[in-house]
Amino acid sequence: MKPTTYLLLSLSTRLVHAAVGDKCGATPQRGYCHDLNKGGCKGTISHGDCPWDGSNVKCCQQITRCYRDLQATFCSWPEACGSGSTRLTGLCPGPNDFKCCVNNSLFGFE
Repeated sequence: MKPTTYLLLSLSTRLVHAAVGDKCGATPQRGYCHDLNKGGCKGTISHGDCPWDGSNVKCCQQITRCYRDLQATFCSWPEACGSGSTRLTGLCPGPNDFKCCVNNSLFGFE
């Protein structure tokens, strides 16, 4: 493969991975790339975590208290919830698989 072709393929791959709705933020990734033109972020905005998108796209993360205002809940990607958590749908902004994590052990649900 020619170097130019390799460079173009790697750039196009990075563009795909930086789409609105993709994961972002520090590990564990608890944020998603959000278009601020479509509404505000219900958490904390971090800059530079969605670098291939426009200036209106920022990482929206640290969205907490998604279930009845309980302190031990947070919005996250399912794999970042942890094994002792229940994942609830429809309570968090963002993509469909960005869910509310409820730490069961803190509430005696286990």
